Amino acid sequence: MPIPPLRPLPAAVRYGAYLYGALGVAYLLAKSALNATPEIDFKYLWFAGRMWLDGENPYSDRFVVDGAQWFVGTNVLQGWSYPPNWWAISCFHALFSVESATAIWRTLNAALVVGGCGLLFAAHRLRRPNAEWAVFAALLGLATTFQATAMTLALGQTSIVTFFGLCALSFGVSRSAAPGASAVGTWIQALGLTLLMLKPQVGVVAAAAMLAHPSCWRAVGVAALASLALAAPALVSIGVRETLLGMLHNLSQHDQLTIFSPPETTGVRHVVHATSGVTLPGLVAFAGAALAFGLVAATRARGRWNGESAALLMAAILGPTLLAAPLHSYDMVIAVPLALALLEPGRNVSRIALGAGLLVLYRATNVAKLTGWAHPDSSVFQGSWLESVATLAIAGGAAAWMLHSKEGASLTAREGARA
Repeated sequence: MPIPPLRPLPAAVRYGAYLYGALGVAYLLAKSALNATPEIDFKYLWFAGRMWLDGENPYSDRFVVDGAQWFVGTNVLQGWSYPPNWWAISCFHALFSVESATAIWRTLNAALVVGGCGLLFAAHRLRRPNAEWAVFAALLGLATTFQATAMTLALGQTSIVTFFGLCALSFGVSRSAAPGASAVGTWIQALGLTLLMLKPQVGVVAAAAMLAHPSCWRAVGVAALASLALAAPALVSIGVRETLLGMLHNLSQHDQLTIFSPPETTGVRHVVHATSGVTLPGLVAFAGAALAFGLVAATRARGRWNGESAALLMAAILGPTLLAAPLHSYDMVIAVPLALALLEPGRNVSRIALGAGLLVLYRATNVAKLTGWAHPDSSVFQGSWLESVATLAIAGGAAAWMLHSKEGASLTAREGARA
């Protein structure tokens, strides 16, 4: 529901936000549609689609063997471990040459950045109807100049899809809570969660957070069916057993790869290794799902979360995900939707912690290179140490907000009345 209207922004702030957004869009174009540099990781997505189209199993050893023949003189493919619901996206891009597909992928991702910021602003405006367009410009400037955004575009990674999924989920939750809400909000929530399930370590946590509130159950069910439908072509053409066992086998090999070692990943796993030398298993991501469910369930039990605050849902999802899931520097773009929390009134301690975390993530790699504040064994993602510290601040701020939110239980009351 809407909260008290905002005061008009000072002219300097308003025009400064517009300039920030404009410069950000120019920077985004330079890093996406106008970027002709070779990709690094997109070839995984493209070659999986190529194998699926040829009736072969990308989860088999053929992915590595045949990939070495396709991509000579580049980084070596080390196994396909993404879930089969990537089938349609992978196969579409495999219809083009890898160079053309890379350009399409970067351009599409740039559009998702802009569209995601639009959804975040729309979610904010449902709470603050008189919010100025300068807020959208500021969100756009933040997302487009966030270091992880440029890294994702350069590498050809998939994290911007996850970012857009979180933005869609934010808007869907806000739309469902708005006066006169229709089923549109539920469908948009389902779209967001379906996109998040393309990255299961985020999608599982999101589903757990949504299952803690009955108002989201229908969206979770729709997203589950949509994810199954997206995976069906791969499961039918290759076989359920071959697909699932192959994917699980490839996932089990991650801990043996340097790029997935604690010095190159973020979160509590990195911090523990840097401070004690102990290597936590990569499956700690699933602990994040349990933590998210526990926090949300505890909050619901206290009658605190009314399901209307998209910012609170983002805190519930991203707090434990960023802390517990072993992610990479380019994945930090998924933290941008937490900017919604900075636009909410009150909760100063939580907002300071979340804001500090976002500020560190904004240019962590640049700061690490300038200061030397990095894990001594990190050679690829040198910003991982600072990013991991930032995830601690974000998780703390998210937990404080979850457990001490002053929002009432109006939605719970309405659900009871509907029943």
